[in-house]
Amino acid sequence: MSTLYRMLLAAFLAIFVVSLLFFVLVVQLLDLFGNLWRYLAHDTGIREILGIAWLYVPKCLSYAMPPALLFAAAFSLGMLYKNNELIAIIGSGVSLYRLVAPIVLIGAALSVAGFYFEERVVIDSLMAKNERYRAAVRQEVSLSNTNVTVMSEDARTIYQADYY
Repeated sequence: MSTLYRMLLAAFLAIFVVSLLFFVLVVQLLDLFGNLWRYLAHDTGIREILGIAWLYVPKCLSYAMPPALLFAAAFSLGMLYKNNELIAIIGSGVSLYRLVAPIVLIGAALSVAGFYFEERVVIDSLMAKNERYRAAVRQEVSLSNTNVTVMSEDARTIYQADYY
């Protein structure tokens, strides 16, 4: 790997990690402040709230990955442009497509990894978080449905139930 790509990836990955942590924090705070009134109304302890927040971290990573990736790519290329390094790189004969190819490959790899991460980790942790949250705020799950419409197999009859 050439020095140019090492320099680009070092700047990109550092910004990516920091922006990923920032976006995870933002999503965590949105969830916390959105549910704070329920926690306070049911006298939920800080340990329980932190446990619920910990179970929400994988989903926060899933939500934060795309904007963090976009921000890191734009910021690192913007810094190259600001410092006039991009002019020198393109002037030396490296095309813009070849320059951003490692960033695109990292984005593609993170996309595939994000799919497996969502399937293997996020679904289970989000289910555990929701169960723990419902127990902490004493929220019951309603199994009733409203406004249900079903079509018969021959598509000649439509059944509608307002409530069951």
